[in-house]
Amino acid sequence: ARTMQDGGAMLGWTREQVELFCVDHLVVAEIACNEEFLFLEFIFPTNKVSTESEEDVSGMEGVFQVVHGLIASFVWEEDALQRAKQAFVQTHEQVSKSLEAAAAEHLLGEMCGHDLRYLSIPADKVEALTLSDVETAMASRLTTDNLEISVSGDFDPAELERLVTSYIGTIPRSEKKR
Repeated sequence: ARTMQDGGAMLGWTREQVELFCVDHLVVAEIACNEEFLFLEFIFPTNKVSTESEEDVSGMEGVFQVVHGLIASFVWEEDALQRAKQAFVQTHEQVSKSLEAAAAEHLLGEMCGHDLRYLSIPADKVEALTLSDVETAMASRLTTDNLEISVSGDFDPAELERLVTSYIGTIPRSEKKR
């Protein structure tokens, strides 16, 4: 998930173009995962940010465009993986250098049987990951067979239905490999 967060190329756009699109539409994105699910969380205005052009889209429509791109045509990039690896290695180093964090890590390790899913990831495990490994692991979560969308805020339900149909309804069907 961190590689997706640090990457972002999709729909023929570069990572930088996607970032500028999000900035222009006041869209904040957070991509995270756990053992079972991938979470795409967005904060956005429901109205149009700019009134300069009729072609401008609302923040909500911008989010649906990004979600469509993430699921249908995300481009996995080696440099994004390297940035994600660096972040995980730094986190592990920070934990080991902090008495409080190291104690909490040790306690958590004892509680969960040293299951690495719940602990900071050692540098050697992070460095061993390849882009293919990450893409394969994420592909099992980035499917349409168990897609759930939750929207809260001040929005027009008819507009939401139009956007879901236009952007989510056009994503090619995919299923988790069992």
